[in-house]
This record gives sequence, C-alpha cells and structure tokens, in this order.
Amino acid sequence: MKQVFFSLTLLAFANLCNAQANTKLSNLVAPTAVNVNLIPGGTTGTKDIGSNTKRWRNGYFNATVYGYGVGSSYGVYGTAASYGVYGYSSAGYGVAGVSGYLGVYGSGSTYGVYASGGTYGLYGSGSSYGVYGYSSSNYGLYGSSGYIGVYGTGTSYGVYGYSGSNYGVYGSSGYLGVYGTGTSYGTYGYSSGGYGATGTSSTSYGVYGSSSSYYGGYFYSTSSYGVRAGTSTGFYAGVFDGNVWTSGTYYTSDKNLKKNIKDFDNAMSIINKLQPKNYEFKTDEKYASLNLPKGTHYGLLAQDLEQVLPNLVKEGAHPVNESHSDAIRGTTDGSQPSRETIAQSVKQAPSAETMNIKAVNYTELIPIMIKAMQELSKQNDDLKNQVSVLSQTVSQLTKSTGTISASSASINQNFPNPFTKSTVISFSVPQGSNANIIVSQTGSGKVIKTIPLSSGASQLTFDGASLSAGSYSYSLYIDGKKIDTKQMIINR
Repeated sequence: MKQVFFSLTLLAFANLCNAQANTKLSNLVAPTAVNVNLIPGGTTGTKDIGSNTKRWRNGYFNATVYGYGVGSSYGVYGTAASYGVYGYSSAGYGVAGVSGYLGVYGSGSTYGVYASGGTYGLYGSGSSYGVYGYSSSNYGLYGSSGYIGVYGTGTSYGVYGYSGSNYGVYGSSGYLGVYGTGTSYGTYGYSSGGYGATGTSSTSYGVYGSSSSYYGGYFYSTSSYGVRAGTSTGFYAGVFDGNVWTSGTYYTSDKNLKKNIKDFDNAMSIINKLQPKNYEFKTDEKYASLNLPKGTHYGLLAQDLEQVLPNLVKEGAHPVNESHSDAIRGTTDGSQPSRETIAQSVKQAPSAETMNIKAVNYTELIPIMIKAMQELSKQNDDLKNQVSVLSQTVSQLTKSTGTISASSASINQNFPNPFTKSTVISFSVPQGSNANIIVSQTGSGKVIKTIPLSSGASQLTFDGASLSAGSYSYSLYIDGKKIDTKQMIINR
C-alpha cells in the first residue's frame, strides 16, 4: 500500500525491513538513534511526528499506515494542491479512518480523497462525519474497490463530498458503489457544475439509499435535473414499488420527434370494446415487496385491453418477494452494522423470484376518448339539424287544410326481420304528397333517422349496420300526418 498524505493527528506504525535503513534520524534537530520500530515514549497518543509549522515532506511505507483520531479530532486528515488523501491497496482498504469526529478528511484541488482497495476503496467512521471530501475542481470523494467503493458512517453525515465542477461523491465497485449511513444524511454529495453523487456497480446497486424515518433518497438541483434515470432498450428507466406522488407531470410529445402522423376515426367503436372493471389487488406474501394498493380500484385488465389495443400493453420481468441484506437495508433503531457484517453481506447479491407482469398505458387512452367525444358531438349536431328540419315540416303541415286518404298510403313490415345489417321496407305514397319515414328507438322515442320519400316510390333498403342491437320503430308520415308504425329488430 502506498499513501501520501499530510496529517494533523496521525499514529504511524510501520515495519522498516531494509537492512540499509538509516539508523540515525539525521535530519532532526538532534539526531536520534532508532531500532527496527519507531515507538514513542510515555503515554500512547501523546507524541507527534513533526508539528503544524515544521512538517515532514513525503512518507513512503511498504506496509500499513493507520490513522486514529483522539477525542473530537480526525482519523485521517490531509490537504494538498492535488490529492488531499491518497490510498491504494490490492486486497484490503485503500483508506480507512476511525475518529471521534471525522473518520477521513481530505481537501485538494484535484481529489479531496482518493482511494482504491480490494474490499473497501474508502472507509471512514466518525461521530460527526464518516468520510468528508472537498475538491475545488474535480472529485470531492473517489473510491473504487471489489465490494464497496465508498463507505462512511457518522451521526451527522455518513459520506459527505463537495466538488466545484465535477463529482461530489464517486464510487465504483463490483457490488455497492456508494454506501453511507448517518442520522442526518447517509450520503451527501454536492457539485456546482457536475455530479452531486454517482455510483457504479457491475452486479448490484450503483447507489442504494434507505431510511428508517425520513427520505431514502433526496435529490435537488438549482439549474438542471433533480433526478435523471436512463436504461437500455427493453428495460424501465424507473420502477417504483408503491404509490408515486408528483406535483406536476409532462410527457414528451414534440412533433419534431414523431413520424407517420395521421388522423384516426371510429374512436367510439374502440371505446365500446373496452371492458372497465373494479377489483382488488392480491395481498399474498409473495407480492409484498411490490407494495400493491389496498382497497377497491377501477381500471382495465391488461389482458382485455391487449385484445383491442395491444400497443398499450407492455410486459416485463419484475422481482417479487425480493430480499435485501440487513446490513445493506439498515435497521429501524438506527444501529449500524459492523465492517465484518458489511464485508460478508456484499458477497451475497439480493435474491428475488422473477415474475412477468403486464402493465397498461392509460395515458394514450386519453386521445381516443377525446376523439370519441368529438364524434359524439358531431352526431349531436346532426340530430339537432334533423330536429330543426322536422319542426319546420310539422309547422308547415299544420297549416295545410288538405286531407290524406288512409287507403291511398301504406307501409309494410320490413324483410328480413330481425336483421343484422340491412333490411327492405316497402310502402305506398300518393302522388304529389310530402312523405317521410321516421326511424326511432323503441322505449326512449329518440329519433334515429328521417328518410324523405319520393312520390311513386315503392321500397327502400334501410342500412342499420351503424346502429346498436335492439328494437326500433319506423313510421310513415304523409304531409305531417302519421299513417302507420311498424317494429323492426336488429341482432348482432
């Protein structure tokens, strides 16, 4: 392990194995003889190497350097123009610090704290900050390892990182990129121009957040995205096991992003094929991790909608009955897991049974409902026009003094009856008369259609394909007087 750092309170323990090592610290004010180990006299923790005004330059060690803070102090403290604290290990900890205040503190223009290790890239534990890193232009905290990139625990901030233009906190690992626990913030990352916090993992969570009493994760930006999530084609950018509350939502619908744009019709026909239901979600323990809503709900079954509008149904594989390591999930009493517990748990990926679940895109039903309402509105306007024409006809007929001979006008039963699409109606109309056949819905009396007849005509073919199944009446009117009424039935 090779580390370069500048420390205010540092207990150094190193094995000097080189047989040619200098046996006199000749660059001290008074040369001092040393043995294999450089051990302070007196009470442990009361001797310093160097001072705040007279510092050593670089320290190179071929073994381990430990940092322990005494009282309200720092486990590892470093500040430099480039790397505040730098540590590397192929098997254990890149940088580890334990203190009564700050576990690891680093400040530098490039990296506040940089660490790479086989188990933990960066580990810190303190009563206030577990790990604290500051950089004016690059990475506040950077950690990389096989298990946990950055780990910190503290009563205020587990992990705290700040960067002026790049990454506040960056963690990369084979399991957890960033892990932080704290009573105030588990992980806090801030950047004025880059990423507040970022974590990558090859097998599990990039960043995992959990809280027993407040927010599992909180994201905010003053000038860009609070949260942005993406994924490869075929997966979901976001999955939420439970209700989602939002104060505003917009959906991408820019014309410049679309092609093959065209109108559609027969929306009412589509609506009439849908089968709304009310239902309750299952409460089996198997589905507990999905946090399905309770109580009675209204909607469409995905399998039913798929028969009508298959493009509004999507099926995906989702984990159910998912389990997490207690060390990763955290505890309700605020206690923190040990490093050994974490090291063991990160080797075990979260387990879950996978189930294919179908989901419905209700949003795209809205344009269909809008189109259906427009079609109904047009039908309503047509009916109003027909009523207006009939009213004028009746008004004119009431002024007529002529009489119609019932024997000279007649209307016959349609054939076939019942029918599915069309039927033939025969009739007899006197010459010179104003004749109409009015079709109405039986029961409601609603006028469906008015058919003007020419003198001398004997029959017509009535098209009922657009009408719903049911019973209808049709009446013959001569000069405003009803001559006769017949019944017809439409079957589907």
